[in-house]
Amino acid sequence: MPFRTVAAEALAIFERLTATGDIADANHSLGLAAESLGDADVAQTHYQRAVAAYLAAANAPGRMLASVRLLSITAADTGPLDGFDDLQREAHALGEKNIEGQILRIWGDLLYTRSI
Repeated sequence: MPFRTVAAEALAIFERLTATGDIADANHSLGLAAESLGDADVAQTHYQRAVAAYLAAANAPGRMLASVRLLSITAADTGPLDGFDDLQREAHALGEKNIEGQILRIWGDLLYTRSI
C-alpha cells in the first residue's frame, strides 16, 4: 500500500480522535511525500495544516520544521524570503541547533539559486 494512502488513513483516524500532535505529524509527513513527488500545491496545504496543528499542540520544534518546508515551497522560485530570519532566530533562542542548521541551509540554498 502506498505511503500516502496509509498516511491519509492515519490522518483520518487522528482527526476523529482529535489527536492534535498526531494530526500535525501526519500532515507534515503527507507534505513531505507530496513535495518529493513534485506536488507543491498539495504539499503547501499539508504544511499549512501541520503548522496550525503544531501551534495548537504547543510543539515549537515541529512547527518550525513544517514552517521552513512551507517557506521553501512558497519562496522556491521568486517568492519572498521573509520568515527565514524569524525562524532562524527562534530556533537559535530555543537551542534547536539541528533545526537552525536546516533553516540556514534551505535559506542559503534559495539565496544561492537566485544569485546565479
